[in-house]
Amino acid sequence: MRIAFASYEYPFETGGGGIGVYLQTAVEWLKGQGHQIVVFTGTKNAQAFWETNEVYRLPANGWKEFNQILATYFVLEHRRLAFDVLECTDYEACGLSVKIALPELPIVVRLHTPLYLVDKLLFQPLSPPQKLRFCLGAFKRMKLPNLPSVPKAIDYTNEFSIIKAAEVVSSPSASITEEMRQLGFAVQGKTMLVPLPFDSAPFQSIEARKEISASPHIVFIGRMETRKGVVELAKAIPAVIQLFPNTQFTFVGGASHSPVKGIDMQTFLQQLLTSHRNSVHFTGRVSRETVMNYLSQGDIFVFPSHYESFGLACCEAMASGKAVIGSRCGGMSEIIEEGVSGLLIKPKSVETIAKAIVLLLHNNELRLRLGRAARERVRDYLSLPAVINKQLACYQQAIEKSKRLICNVSPIPDIT
Repeated sequence: MRIAFASYEYPFETGGGGIGVYLQTAVEWLKGQGHQIVVFTGTKNAQAFWETNEVYRLPANGWKEFNQILATYFVLEHRRLAFDVLECTDYEACGLSVKIALPELPIVVRLHTPLYLVDKLLFQPLSPPQKLRFCLGAFKRMKLPNLPSVPKAIDYTNEFSIIKAAEVVSSPSASITEEMRQLGFAVQGKTMLVPLPFDSAPFQSIEARKEISASPHIVFIGRMETRKGVVELAKAIPAVIQLFPNTQFTFVGGASHSPVKGIDMQTFLQQLLTSHRNSVHFTGRVSRETVMNYLSQGDIFVFPSHYESFGLACCEAMASGKAVIGSRCGGMSEIIEEGVSGLLIKPKSVETIAKAIVLLLHNNELRLRLGRAARERVRDYLSLPAVINKQLACYQQAIEKSKRLICNVSPIPDIT
């Protein structure tokens, strides 16, 4: 099968998030099974270039620019290679321009987390004092105040359109499918449940630490942004250190925006934890191999994200035999069995994060038992060959469906 992927994110240059990690795993396995793969992805370079035989990097500064130029490059390669199917992301409606240019080409949209949902999760209404300051600032600049408002579906028309145009929607969890349905996306009747392909083998070799050392090590891995729960985790640190003064916390991952305009999340957290600076460490963005090193050094993995469609970082920690603390929401609650293969906490709750960490630091037997069960859970639930076969079934269904249906990619009706 000739399979094309379209995503601005792809390791290492533009692959800082879960989308890139997922794609790299899928591409390696599909290529290993003899399928012909081409990944259209981004680069900060001024010219397009082939990074490898299957990775084609297009000059773009972010998702929006990438989407604007994607169809031009894709159509030329499609004429040469005649792709059987294109997989693209829901995020920023990547691939919509290709579907408009090539309506006969079958498309599978892989659900991650659409920008519409991300913005809804991040939106914080202004308090009355904040509104007053906002308005006064606008008046001083001789402008009318434009107060932040709740994200509206009509402003994300392209994301709705790519879901509507897709022959098949590939969903990593029942949770994200239901979330999309409630938001008004046309996922009914075209969604197939396919967990993200995850190669647990490299992580299975990591040995669990039998005893917690005099300096326990708590690890977070992921992009440092508000919706990943890093602010709540940081606020929980003083309560943990009060009971276990030698505990060390490591945040592994690149920093995104913070709640304070003008500073990134790492700087924000460092300022928040000034009095505990000797107990908190930040690595910045690191390679996949380095991620494994930090997991091997950790006693407990904490991932208090506000929402995850799947929770790939949790899977990596579980495969490493670590006791995992995740949020009781989204795909994490489908992977982690409460009290069996990990602990689930209330999202956005500083108190429950601290209590869960303290519980595991107090109870070494529980920590080890959860780690063993977590490793077995990932091995059984996310068998890579089985997941890849489900993914191939998605492509085949999209191809068959495209033979029967005429795609309609016109703008969606009023969805306000």
